[in-house]
Parts: sequence; C-alpha cells; structure tokens
Amino acid sequence: VSTDHIAARAGVSVGSVYQYFASKDVAVREAIERRARAGHDAMVAQLATMANGVIDTVMAGHYSAQQPPRSA
Repeated sequence: VSTDHIAARAGVSVGSVYQYFASKDVAVREAIERRARAGHDAMVAQLATMANGVIDTVMAGHYSAQQPPRSA
C-alpha cells in the first residue's frame, strides 16, 4: 500500500495524510486498529442482542411457571 493509494482512498492529498500521521506505517496501523475496533464493537452488540433474547426467554418461562393454572 502506498501513501498515494491511502490519500486517494481517503480523498485527500498526500500532504494531508502526513499532516495527521507521522508515516505510512502509522496510517496503516491506525486503519487496521479502527477496523478491528469496529469489528469488535459489532460483535459485542450482536452478543448483547443474543443475550437479551436469552434473558427474555428465561424470564418469560419463569413468569409463566409462576402463574396459577387456568380453570376451564
């Protein structure tokens, strides 16, 4: 990956890349870390959704077990 490619992908000049990042390696490392954080955040959100579903199911079963049987 070249600095020109990074700049073109970001839609900025090469000078702008160096204004925010000390080197190409730093820019690439930051991009990798951001992708990893985004993937981590997405995974945590998905796990939280799944956990909430499990909790809802368990609680629904618990509360329905607490209800007295209905008479016909």
